[in-house]
Amino acid sequence: MNQRDNTDNIALHNILVWGVCIFSIVFVFILGNGYYNLFVLKSKTVAILAGLVLPILAWIMARFIGKHHDGIKGNLPFFVLLLLLSAVGVFNALMVNLEGKQIYQEAIEEVGDEFKNLSVVATKSLSNPNAEEKKERVENLKTEFFGELKNPLNCGQGKVARQIGERIRAELPTFQMLSDSEYKKKAGRDCGDMDAVISYYTPLISKLLENTKEYIGANYADIQILKKTIASKEISTQDKLDKIRQDINDGENLLTIIRPELEQVATEYQKYALELSKYAASNDFKKRLVKMEMVRNLGEWSKIIDMIIDRLDKVSTYVYLSLAGFFDWILVYFYHRLKILKNDIPNKPSTPTTNISSPWKND
Repeated sequence: MNQRDNTDNIALHNILVWGVCIFSIVFVFILGNGYYNLFVLKSKTVAILAGLVLPILAWIMARFIGKHHDGIKGNLPFFVLLLLLSAVGVFNALMVNLEGKQIYQEAIEEVGDEFKNLSVVATKSLSNPNAEEKKERVENLKTEFFGELKNPLNCGQGKVARQIGERIRAELPTFQMLSDSEYKKKAGRDCGDMDAVISYYTPLISKLLENTKEYIGANYADIQILKKTIASKEISTQDKLDKIRQDINDGENLLTIIRPELEQVATEYQKYALELSKYAASNDFKKRLVKMEMVRNLGEWSKIIDMIIDRLDKVSTYVYLSLAGFFDWILVYFYHRLKILKNDIPNKPSTPTTNISSPWKND
């Protein structure tokens, strides 16, 4: 080898050393990010250890295979393990960083739309015409009755008031008006305290109404509470979802900050959907939020394999896995080339080598 060739080899070797260093840092960083995000929900300490140990282990294996005289073919089990380590780390890193926001945005839209639909279904399904007509009749009679009790021209339980009371009794069979002595005790002289009389009749009529067959048979009181609760929750949920969207735009961590917030909202939806299913057809609304499953799987160490399998119909899955394999191969190749260049430089300890440049095997 002449001096010029030797100089060129030394220069190429030095350039490749820097290239390998930079690529190794990128390689370890991407894998570290992937493994950190894979375990951060389990334990931050475990996530830090996994984000350091596993990428460094993968790098050591790539370096060992590249520098070994038998190359990839002679160290196939190690190379397969390297591929698996890289595939999981790279796939998770790219999923979280490139598709994470989109996955969360889709889940947010699903929760918002389905909560709104749940409120509509509740309003429609949690209605009982018989009970509501009964309530309207009693409320009208109650208003008329109280108006007569406070009639300035003829206040108290006079003839007209008693006639209205009989009509109330027709709706509420156990309704009883105050006796004369009871009435006088509450109202005082000359209807002076009619509010006390009205305060007596108000809860009485409400309780008797709730105990009618129309109410009890249809669980009317319970379903009205559920309907009002769902309507109220739908409004507060939209506000929470707006805040979550803003947190995402502000760059809050998807896994440690955004996910618990979104999970809380989704859990509330599923709770009320289950309650509503007792009274409404379950095909009118979703009992399971499909897109939330992706949120729950993203960054979950126990779901990573299932997630890869579930996404085999996505082009991005093959791109991410191919990138992982390419990173492994290129790192092995770089160390293989460094080994050859180092051996071709005089005055450096080396072992005999051929000019074969393939990392698969050096004879």
